[in-house]
Amino acid sequence: MADSFEIAYLYARVCGAFSSMYLGAKGAALAAESSLSSIWKLYFDEDIPNRPEAWLLATLERRVIGHSMERFMTLAGSAMESDAFIPAIVAKYEISVIKNLLYRLAASEPKPESQSFSSPTIEKALSAWPRLEEMFADSPYAWIDAAGLVDIGAVENRLDRQYYLQLWSAVSALPG
Repeated sequence: MADSFEIAYLYARVCGAFSSMYLGAKGAALAAESSLSSIWKLYFDEDIPNRPEAWLLATLERRVIGHSMERFMTLAGSAMESDAFIPAIVAKYEISVIKNLLYRLAASEPKPESQSFSSPTIEKALSAWPRLEEMFADSPYAWIDAAGLVDIGAVENRLDRQYYLQLWSAVSALPG
């Protein structure tokens, strides 16, 4: 069983990523849940796989974010190509996928299944799997190298800083 910090963290992340989907009765049901298996059952209406808790937490977060991105893309529609702010928001998801890919590489796990939402950067990374140098070449993440697999926390930190700089730049460019 995950400790209460992990559940609280997951709950906060899930609420942030999926808040508009679970208002009313489902929101109250989620707040009442205290185990990872019951949260899994509530979100996906299926039994929890028999996997390590770290995998379950990462998978739950990835699936929730993926579903949120699908909804976001539906809302964003054609604005995707014309507005600098939309790609900055999409970069948040892209970076979360990159983090997941790095964890999988570091753990010598197999190539992940296709993503529900993707981008050219993610498609290239998946097609070059597991050749890290090729995965992010000619992308904003080309600085990621094999040394980063030793200290994934430092890579995550730099990815987050890169994202917030991109977002700040996009927000600063908005009129008004």
